Amino acid sequence: MVGMAEPDRAQGVPSAPPPASDEISLRELYLVLRRRAVWIVLAALVAGGIAAAVMALRPSVYVAEASAVVARTPVSVAGESGLQFRPELDVTFETYSTLAFSRGVLEEVLEAVPKAGLTLGQARSALTLERLAGSANQPSSLLAVAHRAQGSDGTVAAALATRWAAATIGTVRALLTENLDSVETITGRELIASRAALDAAETALVAYREANEAEADPLRLESLRERSAILAARGDELTRMIGSREAELASLQARGDATATVVLNDAPDVVLSVAGAVWALEAQVAGNRAELAQLAAQQTALHEEIARSSAVVARVETTVAGLERAVLRADAEVAALAAIEPTVAYVAQLAPAGARVLSDAAVPAMPEGRSTLLVALLAAVVVGFAGVVVALLAEAVRDPAA
Repeated sequence: MVGMAEPDRAQGVPSAPPPASDEISLRELYLVLRRRAVWIVLAALVAGGIAAAVMALRPSVYVAEASAVVARTPVSVAGESGLQFRPELDVTFETYSTLAFSRGVLEEVLEAVPKAGLTLGQARSALTLERLAGSANQPSSLLAVAHRAQGSDGTVAAALATRWAAATIGTVRALLTENLDSVETITGRELIASRAALDAAETALVAYREANEAEADPLRLESLRERSAILAARGDELTRMIGSREAELASLQARGDATATVVLNDAPDVVLSVAGAVWALEAQVAGNRAELAQLAAQQTALHEEIARSSAVVARVETTVAGLERAVLRADAEVAALAAIEPTVAYVAQLAPAGARVLSDAAVPAMPEGRSTLLVALLAAVVVGFAGVVVALLAEAVRDPAA
């Protein structure tokens, strides 16, 4: 075969033509589209007409809107208690949206508006939120939200939007004031317990005083002490008298003349002999000593009674003082809680005011506008472009020999 190829070249036989190029010129594209322009335009018109018919046959859609606001302003009440309330929950639009589309809120809305006849999935499609003010994912002092509901009935749509806003705000309030409700409950319970403790302390104090009033009478103890002081003074007086009379007796005994007459210091008007005076003084000293011994015995018994009574009085006074302190503490607790309780209730009423529905949804008078012409135009453009693509692809894969 190699030997045969050389004679061909020598004889001038032409070789096979080069393969044709796969590229299509702009002229060829134009000719292709021109040949199929009628079909492309016809398909676009049919698609536009179908889209317009579908839009015309769709049921009317009514959209109702209710607005709500959540303000995070802390509540502070000045006074003796000085209470302050700061919400623990930062309500962002993301948080608010999560609560609004929660299962519990949606079920409450559907239960309140049974005419809607929606399932949970349909409700999530028919209800939409729009942030009017506030941050989407950052805490702010004010968050305003629009609750929108759509449906074929304007009255039902308005009821859905209004109830949805109310249910969401109710959930937000419950979360904002959850800790405050606990404080209010605890305050009321503690006030009841403190009053019961005060009554018990006062009852115990009165009962103890009545039981120990006779035995631990401070006036009786004071009377015993006064009597002891009187006995002590009498004893000192007797001691002085005995000393004076013994000195006088010693002076008389030192005199040698027993018949001489003398006058005693206690009886200057009576004249006695020395012997008589000695006998009289000895009798007086003996009487004084006997009386002094009786006073000593009385003082010993009185001191024992005073010591016993003092111990009882001290014990009772200590116990009474403790019971009185308990009464004062209980009374102070009752006074503090009684002052706090109305303040807590006042704060509990003020705190939810930051989350409220601004406006209920009004029944829409007109349905939402339909962009029939725009939809038809878009459908025609899309189908026309698809027709162009199909025509070009058909030309590209066509067999040149055909």
